[in-house]
Amino acid sequence: MLFLIIFQLPIQTHFAFAATATAISTITPKRCVDIIQCDEGEFFCGLQWYRSICEKTCGVCNDTTGMTTTLIPTTTVMRPCIDDMGDCDTDKTFCALSWYKDMCRKTCGVCIAPPTCFDKAGSYCQRYKTLCNLAYVRENCAKTCNSCKTAIVTTTTPLTPTITTRPCIDRIADCRNGTQFCGTSWYDNICTKTCNACSTPRTCADSHWWCPQGSLLCGLSWYDQLCEETCGVCEESNACTNKIEGCNNGLIFCGLNWYGQMCQKTCKLCPKNTTCDDVMSNCGDGSVFCSRPWYLNICGKSCGKCGIKPLNRWVYCSRLGASSCNIPMVYENCADMCKGYIG
Repeated sequence: MLFLIIFQLPIQTHFAFAATATAISTITPKRCVDIIQCDEGEFFCGLQWYRSICEKTCGVCNDTTGMTTTLIPTTTVMRPCIDDMGDCDTDKTFCALSWYKDMCRKTCGVCIAPPTCFDKAGSYCQRYKTLCNLAYVRENCAKTCNSCKTAIVTTTTPLTPTITTRPCIDRIADCRNGTQFCGTSWYDNICTKTCNACSTPRTCADSHWWCPQGSLLCGLSWYDQLCEETCGVCEESNACTNKIEGCNNGLIFCGLNWYGQMCQKTCKLCPKNTTCDDVMSNCGDGSVFCSRPWYLNICGKSCGKCGIKPLNRWVYCSRLGASSCNIPMVYENCADMCKGYIG
């Protein structure tokens, strides 16, 4: 260590002046000054060439970032103040819902007002109003240069509307209680499924996996709504098919609502079917029973009364009564009611 010190001192002393001069020229901060008189020219600080000669006035010494935020205008795209649905003014109470307020901006009074005409550069604009032929001045002194109209047209051009598919769902639970309003855009929008106003054809499907297991409940409005496919109540489905296998082995059950829905083809209960026929081959032998609802459902042709709507199972059995349990078809279809019957 001592050895190094001895030999360093002469060298440092010998080159002291040169080293000092070099240090001054390289590490001294650049002075922040204006090359010209810029006191009253802050207005032009948005221009690159002006900032380069008026660094102090424009505050860009050793930092050239962030200088265009106050003087260069931004473009704001605004949506037109109109209602996107035709019937917005029928009921303003829905304006409390965010989606309705967005669709009915004019009716709900939530339009964003266009920007007022003003000078971004403030008092400087009066000083440079003779320079309104310059684009930069017109842009920052719109009011003074009477160029607001051009600026508004540029900034309020609406975006090209995006076509979106409306979800095929009901947004409220009691849509079926207001079907008289279907056809009005506001109701179709909140009760899309009920009003059959889906953007694309609605798929006939069950809402729950357990629907087939509870097919005996088909005929009840709430169950039909949840299990459309199982209960065969899809309005758009015209195909006449059997939804379960083995329908031909249970013709006797065609008088039951749930079975008729599951085996529409076999039971000849298709919605569009106009053929009048008997489900059973021996209907003619029991014409005496034509006054009974259960018999009309399966022997409509022989009784001359086709198209009778299948009865719900409980209604079917209760109307017949236990006194009819001596009839094999009733005995088999109403096992609970006839379980104590001894033929």
